[in-house]
Amino acid sequence: MLKKRGPKKLAETWFERSKLVESTKLKCRAIDNILEEELNSHRFHFMKIDAQGAEYKILEGSKKFLSESCIGLHLELFLIPLYKEIKLLPEVEAYLNSFGFQLTKKFPAHGTFDSQHDCLFLKQNGNSEKLNLIKKIYEIDA
Repeated sequence: MLKKRGPKKLAETWFERSKLVESTKLKCRAIDNILEEELNSHRFHFMKIDAQGAEYKILEGSKKFLSESCIGLHLELFLIPLYKEIKLLPEVEAYLNSFGFQLTKKFPAHGTFDSQHDCLFLKQNGNSEKLNLIKKIYEIDA
């Protein structure tokens, strides 16, 4: 069934392209910690994440940012669990709804099996001037 979704060449080569080649342990830090410890004199309002299924985990480490200053997010989210322990679009959307974000624009499906969408989330009670700028950039009627 999956081989009939999305670009045929990507579907036919998925298993070969998805073989584990190497595993590396990395020390990771939460976005909230980085913003507080290294960028505390800057205030950010927008974040774009394309982390091959790790978006939810990154967002979990961004609770303060999501609550206090973020008004917009551009995320690549999946409809099919192509990666281990991935959270799919509905789960990420529900999580972001709890911070006052709403899915504002879902771009056309892309990737292997048309499994993912770029998604724009905007905070409903965010700074209207900045929200209008984001809407203008993404060509969304204000």
